Amino acid sequence: PTELFSMKRDSFFQLYDLNEDEYSFKGIWLIVILYFGSLLFSALVAPIVFQLVHFFDPETQSYIANKPFSDYFDRGRLLCLLILFPVLMKKANLLSWQRLGYLEGGWAHFRKWFFMGVAMMSCMYLVDFAFGALEPRDNFTWGRQFEKIGLGLIGAILIGLMEETFFRGFVFRTFYTALKPIPAIIGSSLFFAYLHFKMADEVMEHIPHSEIGFDDSLVAIWGTLTAFTTGFDPLLFFNLFLVGVLLSLAFLYTKNLWTCVGLHAGWVVCIQSLFKTVNEVEGTHPFFGTERVADGYLVTLFLIGFIGLFFWLMARNSEEVI
Repeated sequence: PTELFSMKRDSFFQLYDLNEDEYSFKGIWLIVILYFGSLLFSALVAPIVFQLVHFFDPETQSYIANKPFSDYFDRGRLLCLLILFPVLMKKANLLSWQRLGYLEGGWAHFRKWFFMGVAMMSCMYLVDFAFGALEPRDNFTWGRQFEKIGLGLIGAILIGLMEETFFRGFVFRTFYTALKPIPAIIGSSLFFAYLHFKMADEVMEHIPHSEIGFDDSLVAIWGTLTAFTTGFDPLLFFNLFLVGVLLSLAFLYTKNLWTCVGLHAGWVVCIQSLFKTVNEVEGTHPFFGTERVADGYLVTLFLIGFIGLFFWLMARNSEEVI
C-alpha cells in the first residue's frame, strides 16, 4: 500500500519475474493478440456452429437455436480465451495459485469482502426502494426470491472467480508491469469497462438464419469493435470504470485476490437476486438508475466514496510507516 500511494511499484504485482524498477510491454501485446485473435477465431467457428445447430433444429424449437448469432459469436471468443488463457498464464509465470494472488487465509478474506459487497449493494437498493425508484413485480414471492438468491450465489462466485482471475490477476498486472501504478489502474479499468460492451443483437438480426455465413462474421467483428459506440451509455461506462478502479485498489491494498473475488461476488449476488423481480418505477429520476444499479448516479457516489476510502487507508498506512 505504501509503495502504491508514493507512486512506487511493488514487485509482488510484477509479471515475468521483473523487479519494481523494470518495465515490460510484453503482456500488453499479448492482450492485443488475444483480443484480435479471439475475434478471428470466433469468425471462423461461430458460423459453423450456428449452421449446425439450425441444421439439426430447423424449426428453432430448442433454447440454443433461438439464440441470436451475436451470442454464438461472443461464446466463440470466450472459447478462444479459455483455450489460450493457460498459455498466457504460463508465459506470465502465474500458474501457481499463490503467484496469481490467491494467498492463504482466502476464506477469511472472501467472507469479509463478500459481506462488504453485499452491504454496499444492499444500501443502494434500500435507497432506491425508500425513494420509490424500484418496486417488486406482481409475481414477486419470498419463496421465489430465496431460490434466486441461492442460484445467484453460485453464479456470483463463478463470475467473481473468472473475472477477477482474468482482469485483476492478469490484465491489471500486465498494465502494472508496463506502467506506473496509477496509469496501470486507469488503463486496466478502461479496458475492463470497454469489454463489458458487446455487439447489439440488432446488428445482425436482419439476416435470416439460413444466410449466416463467414462473410457475416466480418459484420460481427466490426459490431464487436464498435460496441463501445453503439448505444453507448457514458454513465454506465464511467461506473464500470470506477468498479475496475475500486477492485484494483482492493487488490493492491490487501495483496490478496480473494478480496476482489469476495467484493465482486457480493455485488453480483445482490443484482442477480433482484434481477427480473423488481421494476423501475416510471418517471423516476435517473439519479437512482434501474434494477441494473450500475446505470445510475447513486452508484457513482458510492464507488467514488469507497475509492476515496481506499486512498485514505493507504495514506494512513504511509504515515504510520514514516
